[in-house]
Amino acid sequence: MEKTNIQCGSFNERGFINSLKRKGFNFNRSISELIQNSIDSGATFVKFIKNGDEEFILMDNGEGMTKLNLVNMWDAYRENHTDDESGGVSGLGCKPSTFILSEQTDIIVLTKFNVYEQYNEEYY
Repeated sequence: MEKTNIQCGSFNERGFINSLKRKGFNFNRSISELIQNSIDSGATFVKFIKNGDEEFILMDNGEGMTKLNLVNMWDAYRENHTDDESGGVSGLGCKPSTFILSEQTDIIVLTKFNVYEQYNEEYY
């Protein structure tokens, strides 16, 4: 008998996002998730601006994100807060929140991060 290896299972992102919408991720919950992300980043100031129907802006004074943080931001179930206190549970909030709030359009993230205060090779 010949042995055959079969790789099974996959991750369907569209199905994942749609299932989160069915589980209660709506406009209000999305806003709440993004506020919690700001708080988790140390923000003491959070501001939302809705500029007509075209633009929704979130600004805060949190610590900002590195390039690696940005790349990893939409990974499902990525462990973001291993050793610190966080309002997040599973690393899921940003994905459905930005999807719902953007109404499936482009998302632009502007961030700053002071490398000199928190030097680490992973930031380069």
